[in-house]
Amino acid sequence: MSYLVLARKYRPQRFDDVVGQQRIAQTLKNSIEQDRVAHAYIFSGPRGVGKTSLARILAAVLNCKAAPPTEACGECDSCRGVAAGTDIDVIEIDGASNNRVDEIRDLRDNVKYVSARGGYKIYIIDEVHMLTTAAFNALLKTLEEPPAHVKFLFATTEPQKLPDTIKSRCQFFEFRRISEADITTRLGEIAALEGLEIDEDILLTIARSARGGMRDALSALDQLIAFRGVDGEAPSQEAVREILGLVSRGALLDLVDRLLERDAAGALLAIDEMLGTGRQAADLVDVFLQTLRDLMVVASCGERGEKLIEDTAEGLARLRELSARMSVETLLYWIRTLSDVRERATRFGQGRLFLETALVKLSTQPDIVPLDRILAALDQLERGGAAHSGPRPSPSASNGGRPTSPQRPTRSTGPGPRREATPAPDVKVPKSKAVSSADESPWEQVLRLVGRKSLSLNVALRAVQFLGVEGDRLRLALPAESRFQRSQIQQQAPVLRACLESVFGRALEIQLDDGSGEEPPLKPAEASAEASAESTPAPEAVSPPPARPKKTSRAPIGPKRSGKSKPAREGHATQDPYVRKVIDSLDGELMDGA
Repeated sequence: MSYLVLARKYRPQRFDDVVGQQRIAQTLKNSIEQDRVAHAYIFSGPRGVGKTSLARILAAVLNCKAAPPTEACGECDSCRGVAAGTDIDVIEIDGASNNRVDEIRDLRDNVKYVSARGGYKIYIIDEVHMLTTAAFNALLKTLEEPPAHVKFLFATTEPQKLPDTIKSRCQFFEFRRISEADITTRLGEIAALEGLEIDEDILLTIARSARGGMRDALSALDQLIAFRGVDGEAPSQEAVREILGLVSRGALLDLVDRLLERDAAGALLAIDEMLGTGRQAADLVDVFLQTLRDLMVVASCGERGEKLIEDTAEGLARLRELSARMSVETLLYWIRTLSDVRERATRFGQGRLFLETALVKLSTQPDIVPLDRILAALDQLERGGAAHSGPRPSPSASNGGRPTSPQRPTRSTGPGPRREATPAPDVKVPKSKAVSSADESPWEQVLRLVGRKSLSLNVALRAVQFLGVEGDRLRLALPAESRFQRSQIQQQAPVLRACLESVFGRALEIQLDDGSGEEPPLKPAEASAEASAESTPAPEAVSPPPARPKKTSRAPIGPKRSGKSKPAREGHATQDPYVRKVIDSLDGELMDGA
């Protein structure tokens, strides 16, 4: 007699034997007891989770006459025929190889005949999503209103490919992946029935490699039993991984440790050793992603999340140790990066290249800091008196005698000796009613208040030099070429005056010094006018062009050219301070760009 593999030998024969799908099994049992069995069911889920087995159990119970309503005896001709797949009233059809419309038409013609034993005629169509569109259309009417003696049981791993017209005519059951704990327990029971003693750690390794499929786990156990040989010597963990082509959890955690230590060479060597066991790069990425998922759960949930991870005590301790060294944001970035590697390896091949590139990238990536932490640090820095581009006043009663930053000389806009900014005189500043800090100078308090009201004005004020307060005037130094900053200060002078009054306790006029001479204070009514005059160049006196006669033909389409001559354009351009600075720094000359 030929050998019967464990997956067939220990296939469930009763509802209570089904592992991991108790909810569905109980629902079907209740429907039989209440005589509410539907005419069509769809069993959907991953491979090896019991879809076809449960369909056979339901068919055997419906046609068995020698047992209670919700159980099959397993001894009558009908039960044995269903278990062997040879019963004439239970027709199993492979949807992958019988997917043409002609086969479905034959099925539709045969449903009108009653069953041979007086029970139900049951059609089990596996991989039903493989049927063609024409075959589905041919099945619609029969599926909606079949004869009373006909039941349809469909099994599929890709329910999204089923037409909605088919789904709406069936009761839908979603099978879930079987947990590693349930698979381990079932493997232990089968090993005991076979007279084998296998360590629980090895059974857990097999269960983890099955990815929720009982059939895959039983196939791996079959392979392990064959490796043991007639002497029955128990294999080691290393032997089991080598036989099944698995990667140890410890090796994956060591890889994480190398990445955290910025050891790119060690990470690449570890990957080379793992790929040497026969695993494909895409499969290796899958198991590595599972390890990163466990790290993410521990890092996010702490001890409460450990119940979501099926691992040994030593493995959980290692997960806690590694998760404490990395942020959740870093783990999310790693998972996203490796997910992209998985997709590229599937689409383009070259999985090893993509994987090694990603590991080198991760080994050079510092720990990612959350955005809210960065914003909190910036806010604390601003509140604590962060250094700004302008100098602080000299030590005096106004700043508590703290040392000031070195003064930055004012940039000159023309030839001649550069004039240094005069140091700010000591100013006795009255106590402000606004919220202030003992570590902030008055000007820093002004910048903080301005930043709450206008970001653009705050940026512009960061480029000026605070020269001090003389009487009712606030003196600031700003280079003449800083047109944007000057226009912002002029346009938003009322905002600045309000902040100055809040800090200094009195109204102050603003005086801008361009480095070559003092300017009169800005008046409130002049702010917008001066800004407009500053940003708009004066029009040139140009005589109107002579009138041209009208032409009937359309002018050629092209870029408009300036009416100025080449020397006029060059003279106008060289007056711009930025253009002149570029020309001087490069020791060049202005060429015609027309």
